[in-house]
Amino acid sequence: DDHEIYNDIPGRNADPERFDAAIESWQRYIGGVNPPSISSNMGRYYTFQAGLGDFFVLDTKTFRDPLEKTIIGANQLQDLGKWLGQSVSTNSSRFKFIISPVTITRNRPEKHEGWNCCLKERERVLNLTHRPGVNNVVFITGDTHKPGVFEIASDLYEIGV
Repeated sequence: DDHEIYNDIPGRNADPERFDAAIESWQRYIGGVNPPSISSNMGRYYTFQAGLGDFFVLDTKTFRDPLEKTIIGANQLQDLGKWLGQSVSTNSSRFKFIISPVTITRNRPEKHEGWNCCLKERERVLNLTHRPGVNNVVFITGDTHKPGVFEIASDLYEIGV
């Protein structure tokens, strides 16, 4: 979630030197065991398959900018849309898990927590899940501080931890 660098970091632009040092350590000890990033622009988001699921792991740190009202940025949003389209064209019955380090539901009162800072971008993400043929989408998120299953919209759920 957003506590690995310092509590509630508003994005790389807030403290680039500290952010880059923390990400270097993260990459060495955690990120290095993940699949390679599909980002060509410094991001750390990736996809993989396991069992009956296709997974897209979002990077909600690198491109976060509360002033610009973004948490994943335009390129990652576009890549997510492409991935959903490919997943559907390959096998629409597979589950599609979108992993977000921060909660996507609006159950946090703080405006800076989760996707609350970026409601228009959140809406764009949710709209991607409602395109024709896209089904079986589940969000798995962190930073909820109260585990549970939350209904985001009809037939769209978040499993928060």
